[in-house]
Amino acid sequence: MDFDDLVVLAADLLDTHPDVAAVWRDRFSHILADEFQDVDEQQYRLLRRLAGDGGNLCVIGDPHQAIYGFRGADAACFQRFAADYPAAPMLCLSRNYRSSGTIVTAAAAVIGAAADGITRAMGEPVTVHAAGDEAAEADFAAAAIEDLLGGHDMLAANRTRSSRGALGFGDCAVLYRTDAQAAAFRAAFDRAGIPFRKSSPAAIAGHPGVRAVLGALDGAEGADLAARVTAAAERARGEGADPAAVAEAAGWLTALAASDTVAGDPARLRDAVALSTEADFHDARADRVSLLTMHAAKGLEFANVFVAGLESGLMPFSWDAEPDEATLAEERRLFYVAVTRARDRLFLTRAGERVWRGAVRTLAPSPFLAAVPAELCRDGGSVARKRRRTQQLSLF
Repeated sequence: MDFDDLVVLAADLLDTHPDVAAVWRDRFSHILADEFQDVDEQQYRLLRRLAGDGGNLCVIGDPHQAIYGFRGADAACFQRFAADYPAAPMLCLSRNYRSSGTIVTAAAAVIGAAADGITRAMGEPVTVHAAGDEAAEADFAAAAIEDLLGGHDMLAANRTRSSRGALGFGDCAVLYRTDAQAAAFRAAFDRAGIPFRKSSPAAIAGHPGVRAVLGALDGAEGADLAARVTAAAERARGEGADPAAVAEAAGWLTALAASDTVAGDPARLRDAVALSTEADFHDARADRVSLLTMHAAKGLEFANVFVAGLESGLMPFSWDAEPDEATLAEERRLFYVAVTRARDRLFLTRAGERVWRGAVRTLAPSPFLAAVPAELCRDGGSVARKRRRTQQLSLF
């Protein structure tokens, strides 16, 4: 059985065996369900069976962040809860302590809500940028990050401040709708020398760097498995594997090799790789720009956020036909989630044309851009700014 079976069969058991249901209801006198907007029909059914009609069930969530309909999540779960538990009181936590007043106001406009609960002053305008293509879009983000940090050297970076102190690369994130959009940003950041980490729900087993390192592992030598991984990474680079991909993979594999689950066993390492995703290695302490899908960014926050690919077909996402009303509403909520990851500065970018579905296509601007009030925005320019070149100073 899989994880879904565990939920369904547990609910079935409580349905068909009242004596078992009574035991578990006595055991859990109070039940708290967090991230309630993400529950699906069977998870809600299990909660109902555990709590009973008169149980103490507290749910916490935000209907504006219901973004997992494609996984079966029920966006109407709050209405169902209110109907099933009509006596339950509701407490609304409406104050936003994270984002500037500008970002809160923009986000509220996106979902058609009142901009209530503002606790921070109005801040920097929202930067809206139209690039020529996806490469220029990524170059704009790289140049903007350099400008924000005042350059790459530590002294310059430390002179720039955010709402929470010194500003570093880890205070910046690029969010996109599909994982395929990351390639242009990885290339641009590599050229600019900007450190980054890519985190997504994608399995690492298919990562080219992971395949290369594991392929070189059998012939690698070392005092322990972590040392063998390091040697295998060097060997993979020498055999022509992409250095950036190998470096990223080596970090993941070294962490797995040192874990208690793997315990230095190469066979267990391969098993762990098969079960791991890029998101498992996200470390908010690392001073690197985060590259994330909008879904993977839920629950995180950054001083500076770039929401990229704001074109029809990507945001809202669709293949051929126009998305139906329910899908369009969920895509709007996803955009809202992306916007509200930002604390101080928000950049909304799009490309005039990009490689999409196997061809270079011209895509119209996302309709969600029109929902952001013009008075809150400034134009980032129709052409990406040229990146400043670092001058090598003479020692003589």
